[in-house]
Amino acid sequence: MAYTVATKRAFLRVCYAERGDASLSAALDARIIAAAKKIVSGQSVSRTSSLDVSVEFSQPGMGAPGTDGVVELWEGLRSDYDYAVTSLSSDGNSSPTDAQVYERMLRDLVAVRSFGYDFTNLRREGVVV
Repeated sequence: MAYTVATKRAFLRVCYAERGDASLSAALDARIIAAAKKIVSGQSVSRTSSLDVSVEFSQPGMGAPGTDGVVELWEGLRSDYDYAVTSLSSDGNSSPTDAQVYERMLRDLVAVRSFGYDFTNLRREGVVV
């Protein structure tokens, strides 16, 4: 399932704002683990209906994606985190703060409308094995 840049930016903002004393990296990992536990537990219902009654469960604020879609969203943001840290490091900042990584992630999360011959906004997503 693909999410729009706006959705990814919104979820990144929520995760950053609610991280408390945890680092941004740890907060993203916690979201991934929580989403994956829903799948492993088998207690998550994506959609069901019976006798004209429909029931749908999802992460609050997510609308109707399945749990595997939520895991993909958080894994994508975790990959974006790693990419931002690497980018900052190559720019000479070997130990960036969470605020710097967060700002870089927001800067790098842009929608590509067209590219012509400029591929600077395109990058390869990490492969999760």
